[in-house]
Amino acid sequence: MADVPKRYFERFFMLAGFIFVTLILLGAFWINNKKKLEVEEVNFAAKFKEFKTYKGGDYYLPSSIKILGPAGDFVSIRKFGGKYTILNIWATWCAPCVKELPSLGRLAQILPYESGWRVMAVSVDTKKNLPKVALFAKRYGVENIANYNDYNMELQKSINVHKLPMTLIINRSGRILYEMHGAALWHDKGVIDFLDLVRKVY
Repeated sequence: MADVPKRYFERFFMLAGFIFVTLILLGAFWINNKKKLEVEEVNFAAKFKEFKTYKGGDYYLPSSIKILGPAGDFVSIRKFGGKYTILNIWATWCAPCVKELPSLGRLAQILPYESGWRVMAVSVDTKKNLPKVALFAKRYGVENIANYNDYNMELQKSINVHKLPMTLIINRSGRILYEMHGAALWHDKGVIDFLDLVRKVY
């Protein structure tokens, strides 16, 4: 009977050792992915006219922001099942915005459901232009991602939308990680690889 506590003691230390080694390995993987991401950020930034990394502080998209959704109801940008978000801000009168819509649509199709990413394109057109927004979304086959509108200008009041197209990359908790300006080829393999690293690090 005296061996029973000893066996439990040994098992405890074996389990503790296993957990310790696992944490060390996870930390090493994270550091490795972070270094890879820092290298890839340079390549990713080159695709845009302007590129900003939000580091050295926490910048969160307010959870109170409501936009007009495809069904005509108001929806929260952040309440979409805890996914990472590519938030594109566009307008029908912005030629580069319209040009990149099909690429954003293809990105939404390429990203597998398990990846935890979603693509959302929010129009900043005025209320009278809503039929035009719907027409553009249908014409370019992006109704699933682009039939959103900043109806009450809540998004524009919360962030400085000074140049279009503007895109934010946001993590699952609503933290803004990157801000980009200018049209890009979003379904490019380099973008997919970059997004995969973002998910592993953030």
